Amino acid sequence: MKKQDPELQLFLSSHELQHRLNPRDSFFGGRTNAIRLYYQGDIKYVDFTLLYPWVNKYCIYPVGHPQIITKDLKKSKTTLG
Repeated sequence: MKKQDPELQLFLSSHELQHRLNPRDSFFGGRTNAIRLYYQGDIKYVDFTLLYPWVNKYCIYPVGHPQIITKDLKKSKTTLG
């Protein structure tokens, strides 16, 4: 079909093909911080981005639209935020 259709040939020649996503690329990045600038000894690398699915499963998240309280705010353990 590509060999016989000049319009398709023009379309394909003017568009760059996208490469498939590599899932391993998502394991790097995110929040980073130099907690200690000098450390003598063995340094180990821990990827905290892998905790994201665990936090989503086991931790509490607010659900729905926020309810804005401006008066009589009582801070308790059940209040999120």
